[in-house]
This record gives sequence, C-alpha cells and structure tokens, in this order.
Amino acid sequence: MLNVWGRPPRGARVVRSITTAILLLVAAGASAAPEADRRLTKALDRARLTHEVDGQGDIRVSFLTGEGRSQMVVVRSATTAFGSLDMRELVSAAYRSATMALPGEVANRLLDLNARARMGGWSRQGPMAVLITRIPAQADAKELADALEYTARAADAAERELNGGKDEY
Repeated sequence: MLNVWGRPPRGARVVRSITTAILLLVAAGASAAPEADRRLTKALDRARLTHEVDGQGDIRVSFLTGEGRSQMVVVRSATTAFGSLDMRELVSAAYRSATMALPGEVANRLLDLNARARMGGWSRQGPMAVLITRIPAQADAKELADALEYTARAADAAERELNGGKDEY
C-alpha cells in the first residue's frame, strides 16, 4: 500500500529501516570474529602442524604424547609487547581444582616444577593449573614447533602426575 506521494506508509518505512539496521549489525557481528595472527598460521603451516582456530582467534594444536595420551596447547593470537619485545603465549592445562584455589600440595609441586622448567612457568587461571610458555611472536616454524612440543610434553607429564594418570587435557 502506498500513500499519496507514492511511498509506503511511514510506519512501514520505520519497520523496514529497523530491519535493515538489525541485519547490518548481525552481518557486522558475524564478520567481526577475531582472526588468527597470520604470522602464526603461516609458521604452523610451514611446520606442518594440524591446527584449528577458535572463536577468539586463538589456535588449538593437539599433540600425541605417547602411551595413548594427548595434550592440547592453545596458542594465543594476541601478543604482548614490552619495549622492543613482542611475545606470544602457549598455554596448556594440567589440573583442575574443585574450587578456585589450588590445593597446597598441588601448588607446591607446581613450584617445584617451575624451578626445573627449561622454559615456561606454571600459573593458576581460575581453578586451572596451566603451563604458560612465552616465545617471540615472530618465532619461525621450527622455534614454534619446538616450543609447542615442549609445552605439550611438560603439561602432559604434570597432568599425569597430578591427576593419578588421567588424560583430560
């Protein structure tokens, strides 16, 4: 139905404008999903490591660590800068506490593991004990692959010890 000027009635134009605005916002939101850092995906491809990008633009890499076990490492796409340094985090879980605090014996064991770690360090993120390895954001394929393998193996060894042999992460 058109009004005397040959246009749809005002109410219909408002509804159409609102509908168009909503569709544009939904489309913008769908395309605004974070992307993985291209330096990172190129290095993983060169290292021939199978990976997947999650909803935050971070990358998940799974490793077989032996005896039927596996370990997931999350590579943060976002980097942290300090002065001339641009660093990236590799994160792998080993333990989940029933509460937000880690039990004392677990926390003390992680401190012992920190003292002997070749690289990376143990941290608590919420109820989780995670190994965080920081590497230069511009690490080449070999450096990234080595750091990922170290992180996976070290986290899996701690997971096995702290969880009575269970393989959850």
